[in-house]
Amino acid sequence: MWQKDDRIRKSPLKFYGYYYSELSGDRQASIITELWRLSIAFLCYFMAHEHSFEGINRPNEDGTVTELDGLAAIKYKQDLYKTSAGEVTPDRIKSALETYQSCVREYGPVEEEGLPLAVNIEKIVPIRPLLKGLSEAFADPLTDIGADLMEY
Repeated sequence: MWQKDDRIRKSPLKFYGYYYSELSGDRQASIITELWRLSIAFLCYFMAHEHSFEGINRPNEDGTVTELDGLAAIKYKQDLYKTSAGEVTPDRIKSALETYQSCVREYGPVEEEGLPLAVNIEKIVPIRPLLKGLSEAFADPLTDIGADLMEY
């Protein structure tokens, strides 16, 4: 009996299932436990298979756009971010900021419709991780408002 309790104590789920069955009766506890297990399995499956909250539009060679979501979008973004992966140095941040500023000067603000999707995917998305916290790092100390990336 002690060994069984010791194994149950190491897993919170087994602990809950075992002691709940002791208190409430086997039939009710097993039904509730199985419903709980099925709901967790369903949620894991649902989140892992193409129903993710991740998405991106990918421009094709012929000018059309393919909308990727789920695992395909994650893989595509990982490939895009490989160019900015590695050690963050002042030179890399400066280069990324110059790229961002030249795109904004040429096409207008990145958040608006003026920036072509191909330019956004090719130039802006790969450097986003480098610029992510830059405006907050140099925020106004009195207001804590992050500076615009065009002010640097």
